[in-house]
Amino acid sequence: MPTADGGTRSRYQADSGTTSTVSTRAAIASRDLSASPKVVAVRGRGLMWGIELVEPAAPYVTAARERGLLVCTAGAQVIRLVPPLVVTCEELERAVAVLGEVLA
Repeated sequence: MPTADGGTRSRYQADSGTTSTVSTRAAIASRDLSASPKVVAVRGRGLMWGIELVEPAAPYVTAARERGLLVCTAGAQVIRLVPPLVVTCEELERAVAVLGEVLA
């Protein structure tokens, strides 16, 4: 199914409202991720986020994993956050809270 920007969406996305749901959840994620002074920039599209830090990301990825949040690096100083499209608002808020804890 074509979109306004020339891309395509699956029939599932069009029928289930997935696109608007992802936009709502992305707003939850983006509002708090840049609060830490260790964060240089937060970039993302939909629910795929890169959090660029002023220092190496590996120790923060380890700390997040120890708290049950699966994240990875995307370069030496970037934490990658890519939750599934079916993530709930509560799960996303918990993920943002965990990242806030490890970046504090």
